[in-house]
Amino acid sequence: MHCPRCQSRHVRRSKSLDSAWRRILLQQQVRCHRCSHVFAAPIWATPEEAPPERGRAGARSAMLLQEVAD
Repeated sequence: MHCPRCQSRHVRRSKSLDSAWRRILLQQQVRCHRCSHVFAAPIWATPEEAPPERGRAGARSAMLLQEVAD
């Protein structure tokens, strides 16, 4: 799944007060972390695994995972 505005794959389900009626309509609210765009998606369309974080924390996580794999 990707953001319709910026095409980023870094999207997550967004909790909101209107979630009850969205479930009735078989939709979920999704938010893009790159551009903050909020959009509706079918409940069966699960957001994909986000790309690895960049920066210091992401580099440390990648390094730890590599050490475990070795």
